[in-house]
Amino acid sequence: MRPSLFALTVVAVVPLMAHGQAHDHDRWGVPSGAIVREFDAFVSGFDDDDDDDGDGIGDRWGVPEWVAYEIQRIDVACIPTHERPAWTGDPALQARGLMSSDDTYATSAGFRKRHPAWFARGHLAPKVHAERISKSAAEDTHTFWNAVPQRQAMNAGVWLHLEDLTGAWAQRHKRIWVISGPIFADRLPVATLGDQGELGIAIPEALFKIVIRESADPKVPEVLAFVVPQVGAGVDKGPFRPERFLTSVDEVERLTGLDFLTSLSTGSQKAIEATEAAALWPTRSEDFVRACSGDGD
Repeated sequence: MRPSLFALTVVAVVPLMAHGQAHDHDRWGVPSGAIVREFDAFVSGFDDDDDDDGDGIGDRWGVPEWVAYEIQRIDVACIPTHERPAWTGDPALQARGLMSSDDTYATSAGFRKRHPAWFARGHLAPKVHAERISKSAAEDTHTFWNAVPQRQAMNAGVWLHLEDLTGAWAQRHKRIWVISGPIFADRLPVATLGDQGELGIAIPEALFKIVIRESADPKVPEVLAFVVPQVGAGVDKGPFRPERFLTSVDEVERLTGLDFLTSLSTGSQKAIEATEAAALWPTRSEDFVRACSGDGD
């Protein structure tokens, strides 16, 4: 999604502290051009009314282009969680016709039972990771700055498994960084959520996730990049093998039009982005710290 001359940046002035370390959610650089807002738990770049598909007409897709966040190790037996908050929008973006209300996502229990492939409000930064920071940080994850239409089977399937892995990698490596967002084939949504008269929310064909950890050289991190389709083998039924969805950052950039890892030197950025990891990073059973209540959304 291309940069816009009307991009707005809102930056938190005071770094957030948890367990003795500040969270630097956009440490490795995030794409420019979206409407950017920083929350306690993540930084989000929301799509503006730029020309995403190149047809000369501004587009309003109603979704974030990316969400970036840091996960830090937490030394507890289980992660204390709080009641799920209601989903909220942003009045300023809604007034500009860029963000929909919760009504666009809403479905009845009966509908969900009859349609197992229904689209959920898919978190890009999950609540359970934000619970490591604070209750208020967790509440911030239930905002449409942090959601895209996601098939529930995928959301509760391989995507959840991959989120669990990122938490485990944070435990093992002290902290890691994640950037997630939607992918649209040919930069053009094939379908949208919403009734006539509503701002349609663009439905992505796939989601990407870039996971970053520090290496022995603090200026040259190690990176895993994933492109996970909404439907397909290994998406909604286990055993899950996220390694089958490994790709390069270059490929994610080609599919999205975004530029990642911009804080790195040009040489390091090119080398890292061109590399496709051969395997997932190792984990141990003790690296997986679950939510105390089982509420990991």
